[in-house]
Amino acid sequence: MICMITEIHMVNDDEGWWVDSGATCHVTPHRNVFKTYEEINGDKAMFMGNSSTSSVMGNGTVQILLTSEKVFTLKDVHHIPGLRKSLVSVKKT
Repeated sequence: MICMITEIHMVNDDEGWWVDSGATCHVTPHRNVFKTYEEINGDKAMFMGNSSTSSVMGNGTVQILLTSEKVFTLKDVHHIPGLRKSLVSVKKT
């Protein structure tokens, strides 16, 4: 699958998503954004960029409504409470 993001809508709120080529997976601190969700109960930990670890509380699918009103679906998104931003993981080219 190939995806190209052709629009960016920058807003100054906590619900926004940041595209990050350094993230190893999609992550969000917001439980309410998941369309599907499976609890993990902190049995999995993620190593963070600041050399700390954070517990993954769940995993699932998130749908992001773009400004063009198209829906972008992210699969295998990790729920990590305490993060400051939601990250969309992309490959570095």
